[in-house]
Amino acid sequence: MSFFDKAKDAFEDIKDKVTGEGDDASARIDDAADAAKDRVDSSIDDAADAAKNRADDAADTAANEGAGFLDQAGDTAARGIDSAGDWADSASGGRFSEQIDSVENTAEGYVDQDGSAGTREG
Repeated sequence: MSFFDKAKDAFEDIKDKVTGEGDDASARIDDAADAAKDRVDSSIDDAADAAKNRADDAADTAANEGAGFLDQAGDTAARGIDSAGDWADSASGGRFSEQIDSVENTAEGYVDQDGSAGTREG
């Protein structure tokens, strides 16, 4: 076998080793990429779940606290209607008491004691 044939065989052996190791490296890179993708997907899912839970908690808190404000708003509106009627009655010297009381009752029909909008009565 000539020197050139031996060199050619040596290069073929090296090429086979490099090609085989390249295939192994490619497979390892693919595996690492898949594992990284799985971790990212899991992290995104965890973050989305945490954000949803926080949003649900915030909505519950707002709803619970908002109910208290509505209760206060109804009471305040009813007191305001009564106060305005008393002022109008006083300013008119009681001459229009029946009409003022009628307007008060109509206005109070729009506000329930729990603060929600009512229906007009009468």
